[in-house]
Amino acid sequence: MSWAQVDVLVQSFRGRTTVEVPVLCNFDLEIAATNYFHSIVDGEVPLVFHFNGGIYYQGEGERLQIVQLSWEESSNYRMPIAIWQEMISAHYPHRGWVAAGGETIERLRRYKLEQGLPSYEAVLERLLDR
Repeated sequence: MSWAQVDVLVQSFRGRTTVEVPVLCNFDLEIAATNYFHSIVDGEVPLVFHFNGGIYYQGEGERLQIVQLSWEESSNYRMPIAIWQEMISAHYPHRGWVAAGGETIERLRRYKLEQGLPSYEAVLERLLDR
């Protein structure tokens, strides 16, 4: 399953370099990925990073050269699930996410307004208490 697509511009370097790739890691990043991460109690999540784009460099006679990277360029990483769990706890403590259809959301919105409730959480609590 795809988690994210990120664009990164790497500055000029010689030999080797290390680049940080900021990958969004929010609670609702994708429902399937979130459910998958929640299902893992401990251990690691196997991730594969695919790279594509172009590498520009100075060739013979100081001429600009370019090499295309294909999607076949990749790197594997085994992310400890504890990293994702700590991130969720730090940024979304005691929170969950519920997907609902547009009509259901509209009904909840109307109920919230009619009842003068401050949040959707208050709407759900009231409906569950009934």
